[in-house]
Amino acid sequence: MEHKKIVERIRNTRLANGITQEHLSNKLKRNSDFIYKLESGRIKITLEMCVEICKLLDVSLDYIAQDVVPAAYQNVAEQRLRGYLSQLNKKQTEYVLNEIENFIKFVNDK
Repeated sequence: MEHKKIVERIRNTRLANGITQEHLSNKLKRNSDFIYKLESGRIKITLEMCVEICKLLDVSLDYIAQDVVPAAYQNVAEQRLRGYLSQLNKKQTEYVLNEIENFIKFVNDK
């Protein structure tokens, strides 16, 4: 099950970047159908291969593993939150932080 989620995220990232299975296979110096076999579950991904694919797709291992590793999801979520906060001025940031604190209080009171 975990393998399926990892290769699904790889596939979605590959497609979002307009990269074909054959092109990625060739970049990995593998047979032209390697990524097809990987994405279809015919072969299992190794950690080393996952790292290589992440490099080629320019994504973090946390991003690829976030559906199966809770700490990876937390890292990705924090990274997204930092990205949003970096777009705000000081007043907006204080407002958002205040809203987050209120939300946490609300959730904890339930």
